[in-house]
Amino acid sequence: MAGQREDKYVNVATLRIDQTVINTLTFEELTMGIAIFEKKAILIQRIEYDFFAGGVQELVGAADRLSAGIAISDQIDALTLADSLVIDKVAWFINTYGVAANAELITQPIIRDFSYLKGGGLLLPSRPIYGVVNSGGFVAVTGVYIKFYFTIVDLKPEDYWELVESRRIIV
Repeated sequence: MAGQREDKYVNVATLRIDQTVINTLTFEELTMGIAIFEKKAILIQRIEYDFFAGGVQELVGAADRLSAGIAISDQIDALTLADSLVIDKVAWFINTYGVAANAELITQPIIRDFSYLKGGGLLLPSRPIYGVVNSGGFVAVTGVYIKFYFTIVDLKPEDYWELVESRRIIV
């Protein structure tokens, strides 16, 4: 798949995804003003996930989990890499052994670097791209900031449709 990079420098976009109901899959679309038929792709070099502090502090027991990711559909039932519509996922959960401690060490953001991939990143059709957050075992809503570092790539029509088909946008 050959493509001409349109951008000389990397772009940065940030999504804020807020749950409105606890323990539910919540989506927010990344919008960039590119029409779906413009034959442009997004080459993602890096993603940073920064969970809201309140959500991280809810991870206190074995039933608690917190996850976020990106997907190319908001019609998924679960945030799992077994689903081809889910492109990336990070998850936090807790395993406790013995007596609980009273210390907390949290390092954020969680960084996903795709620049080492062939072509310089993760190539996706420009639309749709969704940020996703999910929790389990929580007593309050949470959320995540997802920061994308990307360039825009112009594709020939045949390359664009190959990319679309490979990502299963047409189902």
